[in-house]
Amino acid sequence: MGRRMAGLLLLVVAVSALIAGSSLFGTGNAVVTRIAGSPRPISVGPLPRVGDCVLWAPDPDPTPVALRTGTADGSVSFGPCSGVVAGEIVAIAAASGRVSNRPGDPGAADPGAVDAGAVDDCWARATTYVGYPEVGGKPQLTEPTAENVQWRPYLEVLGQHVRANVLERAVGRDWSACIVRPANLLSYLGTARAAISGGRAPSAYADCSAGKRAADRVPVSCSAPHARERLGWTTPEAAGQSDAAGLAAIGRSCGSFAAMMMRTADPTLAGAVRVEATQQRAGGAIECSAVVNGAALLGASLIGIADGPLPWLS
Repeated sequence: MGRRMAGLLLLVVAVSALIAGSSLFGTGNAVVTRIAGSPRPISVGPLPRVGDCVLWAPDPDPTPVALRTGTADGSVSFGPCSGVVAGEIVAIAAASGRVSNRPGDPGAADPGAVDAGAVDDCWARATTYVGYPEVGGKPQLTEPTAENVQWRPYLEVLGQHVRANVLERAVGRDWSACIVRPANLLSYLGTARAAISGGRAPSAYADCSAGKRAADRVPVSCSAPHARERLGWTTPEAAGQSDAAGLAAIGRSCGSFAAMMMRTADPTLAGAVRVEATQQRAGGAIECSAVVNGAALLGASLIGIADGPLPWLS
């Protein structure tokens, strides 16, 4: 009797499962619920414009320009310029372009020379956006002083190409833009527009070190505590001054160059800093730096400070 009951129970379970399965697959009396609604178009936002700020962008492609086979993709995020930003749009077009990295380094024989593989239209636009003058359709990377010494500012930029994301291209809108970013890819406050020619350089674009000694080459963000800011560099060959008298003239021109970069008649800022030209090795690059006097430290770049308050850290 017990075996019969057990068998009957198994049969009931099997039939119940069969009925449930048929309902799931639409062969039973399943109830279909319809949700009311209507389709809406996807909003992709307005087209970016020159001067708009980038809140996030993918890291640039480090591959040399000549070896690149495609355009950098990535969902670039745009937003207000009132907060922390990753870069700024300096040009926009309907077609794709190339990504460009930073120009040459102080080891170059000519302070105006750059790595040809790193120069393209995007990098040139980024460079002129921050205030480098344009001569003959190309950015002029050096600033001559009254002593006719060509100094190259330590405000090198990265020009990065970005394009519309996958969603925008899927709805038929494609665009290409060039953005300017600090070479170290740090985020920053403010704007880099005309930072050299008339603005105030965001600290992420400048070159600082924590210690006062010229030999201290470990860079820190200029928004971090620092005692030295390297404003620019030149070489004896580029300046046409290789003898002792010529080197002394370069040293004097460092003060003129610092005044240009800070946009003030007094580059010592009433004695708060000293301006000095240093050469790490004979025949090598000569750097022009602003070094704090005393124990206090700075917390921002001095480029473009003019008559503004000194950025002392308490």
